[in-house]
Amino acid sequence: MQINLLTESIMQQASLFEIFNKPIITTLVTSAITILGFVFNYRSIKKSFKNEISKQRKFISLDKISSLPYDIIELFDEMKKSKNIKEEFQTKHAHIYNSIFCYGSKEAIKIAATMQKERYNSSAGINSEKYRMLCQVILLVTQLKYDATEEAISPKYWYEMRITDYDKIKDEIETINNKLVEELQLNPEFRI
Repeated sequence: MQINLLTESIMQQASLFEIFNKPIITTLVTSAITILGFVFNYRSIKKSFKNEISKQRKFISLDKISSLPYDIIELFDEMKKSKNIKEEFQTKHAHIYNSIFCYGSKEAIKIAATMQKERYNSSAGINSEKYRMLCQVILLVTQLKYDATEEAISPKYWYEMRITDYDKIKDEIETINNKLVEELQLNPEFRI
């Protein structure tokens, strides 16, 4: 009799526990899954937002530097034609350098800064190698093209297209170009 009462009492407690326990567990599991889903969703959205901002920044920089290689070559051609430097030339020159500083890669800025430094030194009477400025201009264009397209081209192709006696000065250009690539720690694909 006592065993039956004890068994009956245990059964009532067990069924009572099951009745209260099931909704609580279900509610707790559902709440935990909802909270975990919210946390994962928040992190995913945050990461997507950061990626989108990064894309927009790159797009703005790309938009600003995409025409610079052409502008530099055009300015270089104008320099060759004109004996005296006009105010318009100086304005274009300043615009190009400002754009490079604002939107160019670290490597493009290094090339531009080296060019300016050597330009100031040459006006102060310090001579550098004969074709060094030419090589710097073409390396800058090559770097900007790489920054915009992620396509590395050899500067050699520009020399072959634009310098009629390139074969005569090829060794000197190669030496200066490769020396600049090493000095400025540029992409090794820019070597000739």
